[in-house]
Amino acid sequence: VFVRAVHEAKWMNEMEISIYDSWFDPVISSLPGLIPDGFIYLRASPDTCHKRMMLRKRAEEGGVTLDYLQGLHEKHESWLFPFQSGNHGVLSVSKLPNEVDWSLHPNIRDRVFYLDGDHMHSSIQKVPALVLDCEPDIDFSRDVDAKREYARQVAEFFEFVKKKKEVSDSNVGEDALKSNPVVLPNHGNLWMPGTQPSLNSLDFKKAMSFMSQQ
Repeated sequence: VFVRAVHEAKWMNEMEISIYDSWFDPVISSLPGLIPDGFIYLRASPDTCHKRMMLRKRAEEGGVTLDYLQGLHEKHESWLFPFQSGNHGVLSVSKLPNEVDWSLHPNIRDRVFYLDGDHMHSSIQKVPALVLDCEPDIDFSRDVDAKREYARQVAEFFEFVKKKKEVSDSNVGEDALKSNPVVLPNHGNLWMPGTQPSLNSLDFKKAMSFMSQQ
């Protein structure tokens, strides 16, 4: 999103965007840890973001225009919600995809969806995303209840992503064992998991003795 916005703003030329694109896939392939396990989208309209930015008065944000924020918003919306393309406002949570993951905590079940579509890079297909409605003006320094509610949703999403990753890693490990079964010698033959009962203690001692003599 940001790279495309920078390119459209003419801050990145054609050669630079071409180099970026040519490096992206090889880098992701060699460093899979760069692929996020989940996304949290703090959703608010460009006007609201610009107003809050003006109130913050941070020096590093001084050159950010409303037009730039509108461009970023539209790119995020079309990237995350292609089914609502053309709507540049803030969509209600009820307009998210109808597919529901019942393993999610009830408090965030209608706020989480999975990235999908031909426009989505293959490395992040099916990665979950939590959408938080940040349009309302909330003073988190004073509204403790609202602060706790947002924190609770993030914590529940974190636990969901953590468990999802643990299951995924476990499945990968099982698949690796199935594709590379352990082979042990047994009375001059090869024993493979699933073909015979497990070795008893005597068979195991014989196997170890046999291997030590090789």
